[in-house]
Amino acid sequence: MVLELKELSRPSLDLAAAFAAAKMAPWTFVMATQDVLRSPQFNALLGLGADERPSLNQIVSRLLPGERERISACVRTAMTSDDHFFRVDFRIRRFDNQVRWFLLRAQAIVNGSGDLSEITGMLIDLTERKVEELENAYLASVVASTPYAVISVNKDRRVASWNDGAVSMFGYTKAEAVGKLATMIIPADARTNADGVMLRTLSGETITTETTRLRKDWTTFPVKITAAPVLGPDGSIIGASGVYEDRTEAKAAEERQALLVRELHHRVRNTLSTVQGIAGVTAGVCSSIDEFRHAFTRRIGALAQTHSRLTEAGGQTICVSDLIDQELGPFVTEARVAAVGPNVALSSQVAPTLAMMIHELATNAVKHGALRGDTGTIEIRWTVDDEGLDFFWAEHGTVEARTRSRKGFGTTLLDLVVPAQFGSEVFRSFAEDEIRVTLRVPLG
Repeated sequence: MVLELKELSRPSLDLAAAFAAAKMAPWTFVMATQDVLRSPQFNALLGLGADERPSLNQIVSRLLPGERERISACVRTAMTSDDHFFRVDFRIRRFDNQVRWFLLRAQAIVNGSGDLSEITGMLIDLTERKVEELENAYLASVVASTPYAVISVNKDRRVASWNDGAVSMFGYTKAEAVGKLATMIIPADARTNADGVMLRTLSGETITTETTRLRKDWTTFPVKITAAPVLGPDGSIIGASGVYEDRTEAKAAEERQALLVRELHHRVRNTLSTVQGIAGVTAGVCSSIDEFRHAFTRRIGALAQTHSRLTEAGGQTICVSDLIDQELGPFVTEARVAAVGPNVALSSQVAPTLAMMIHELATNAVKHGALRGDTGTIEIRWTVDDEGLDFFWAEHGTVEARTRSRKGFGTTLLDLVVPAQFGSEVFRSFAEDEIRVTLRVPLG
């Protein structure tokens, strides 16, 4: 049975209003009669209408799993204590199906035989407080586990909080940092900017800025900071908090990207110039459109193949031996070509021109030289010193001497393009059954 408390006097009504405002309700459970002496505030806290009278068993049935056992354990403990007081928080699904947190502060009344006679106390709605506690716990967990440094300072610019991310980022432990002036992590040349950010934050602004900060070992590093005001219980600004992101790797990535973009622009300009030169020279030595189309396509294909190999190698370098394999592989087996030299990497500025030269030498060897017949051979050697690479090409067992009156693309390439690109002269010599080509190649 649930019994309503008697009509209240004026002071009692005032007290009841206070209970309602504070989301509190007095109640008493009488063991002998199983009666619950309740107040209107009690009904309101449990989501009941003013006239509803649920039994104790109905109320207990609304407790979430495990809560009844916890409450019973607290009552048993209170019965054996000196003052018989206990407190326990629990969750219950109210009669309007809202799940709420409550705090029960009560006293177990024991009769002369030591048996439970009554339980009387106060029921307090804790839901908002519990939600806030959970939110704070989640926030604290996020702050503790984030790789970012999260730091707060008071108005005197002394560190008030210092998370694990700050320990990792700056090298100071919490004990070393809390209470110290925040200037310990600000380089001298960044303090004017930091003062401005602090003043704006203390005036209520939220600011994102990029600057530098100072580690315990006195090294500086780039950071991105998002700073915001910290509010006290009354809503006034009591300090500032900042989230610090280490931008060291990001800055390095940005610099690499900028370098790649500059390299791309440079390479595109060089490639377009090379294509323009190939088109002009090829047109000058070809007697028909079909001949031009075939020769131009083949030479552009050789250039494209070199750029593909550079891209596969990371876009920066390619080995001399790889160039030789690339250009001579389609024409001949290893038995007819001897290539000897150290493992040397050529830059993207040098490799395309040398590849084109080797391609033209190989093409002419197939058309006119050592690879036209079945017995000719090619000998390729290269050596390296501090200033560059010496390249040597020799064909043995040539079928015909290359002394045509009209200069072809290969001759123009060796006489004009290669010297202009490499800044060194190409030396050629012809014998009855032998051709030699030597040149100096810069490695820069």
